[in-house]
Amino acid sequence: MNRREVEIPDGWALTLNRQMHRKLDGNPRNSYIPDVMTHDTQTALLTTVNAPYQNQLDAGGLAAALKSGNVALGQVSSFFMEIDVETQKAFALEHGISNDTLAHVASVFQDWSGQSVALAT
Repeated sequence: MNRREVEIPDGWALTLNRQMHRKLDGNPRNSYIPDVMTHDTQTALLTTVNAPYQNQLDAGGLAAALKSGNVALGQVSSFFMEIDVETQKAFALEHGISNDTLAHVASVFQDWSGQSVALAT
């Protein structure tokens, strides 16, 4: 696999294979932040959240449910309970959902379900 990096004006280097971003601030904690959703990761995410349900959502449907705060939808429950936080954030970023919105919906889901959610504020 060929890997090239391009300097982006705001200080981020974006790998052209779209696997992850690397912050160029010299802080070892920020060396590799997986915040780009790859096709394989999104497929695995959708397989996981749709597994228990007869009605399947595509990525757009799941994103719309998250944006609208439809916490009663089973796939939203699976998203918050079965998917790791970094993958949740990457999916949200890929689909135009801010971290604040994602955290708010996680809090609403937590209050509604009574289940502890890592992203809930």
